[in-house]
Amino acid sequence: MTIDLQQYAPAALATEPRTGLSSKYSFLPTRAVLDALAEDGWVAVDCKQTWGRRGGFSTSGKHQFARRAIELRHAGSEGVVAIEDILTPVRKEDAGNSLWVRFNVAQEKLLKGAYPVYHRSKNDWSVRDARPIRSIDESSKLNTGLWALAEQFSVN
Repeated sequence: MTIDLQQYAPAALATEPRTGLSSKYSFLPTRAVLDALAEDGWVAVDCKQTWGRRGGFSTSGKHQFARRAIELRHAGSEGVVAIEDILTPVRKEDAGNSLWVRFNVAQEKLLKGAYPVYHRSKNDWSVRDARPIRSIDESSKLNTGLWALAEQFSVN
């Protein structure tokens, strides 16, 4: 069985590192690793390319991720949380469109609270800031859910 790397994982065919990487980064071509494995009788039977830390993340993808992350924290709540309140980074270092960055921003916001939650009354809307999660069980549950969510988005 031969895998078509060009079709399923084109980054594996890179012959040089991507521009903008640290001078400390040591590039090792995937092809060289596969060739070395083949010399010892091993063969790749599957491949997958994900965008990992630096891969692009579409606006639609960011919004879907944030909406589902909000559902993890506020499931069953009558409050409404604006997606942009979860997506907007607090620090300039958290700017970017990768899944990793969006995960970190959403995780921090959902755990620390302090974002607006809108509640509808009969005549008007009221706003209260979300409270931080202090319970170890709730923190663990949210982190586990966020990680599973990020894994789902990393393969799609």
